[in-house]
Amino acid sequence: MPQFPSFRGELPAYLNPNGEEIRQSFAAFTTFLSYQNITDLINAQTLTADLPDTHSIRPTVLIALTRLGDIGAEVATYQDSTSCINKLSALAADNLEKLKTYINTEVNDPERFIFDAIIEKWQPLITEASGEEGRFTITFSQKNRSTATEKTLINHH
Repeated sequence: MPQFPSFRGELPAYLNPNGEEIRQSFAAFTTFLSYQNITDLINAQTLTADLPDTHSIRPTVLIALTRLGDIGAEVATYQDSTSCINKLSALAADNLEKLKTYINTEVNDPERFIFDAIIEKWQPLITEASGEEGRFTITFSQKNRSTATEKTLINHH
């Protein structure tokens, strides 16, 4: 296997005028791939807030990164919400599916593969959290129904 020299410095601006965009994009990729639990996703919005918004060389990559940040904002809503219904709606997994469709049609390789890996990592986190809320809602609803049934039986006897 060929060995490639390692480059740790920065390219001069005249050789790489969009270096900051590339650096920020790959820093976001690396961070998003490191997320291990649902609460990590909250940081996505902060991470994408400083991405350049004009004169980018890969605008579709920045759009997709921003959408991941939006999903992070939804997770923050989930964390702050006291209502089970609000928590479930904030975790709408179809937002990841919509993003996946966008990525598959608009983003080029190699970034498309990186986004696919991020979505593959995030999907189970969101699904698991959504499932936990769904189980809580069902359990809570059954408890309330049982209590109401008990009160009705007591009042009728």
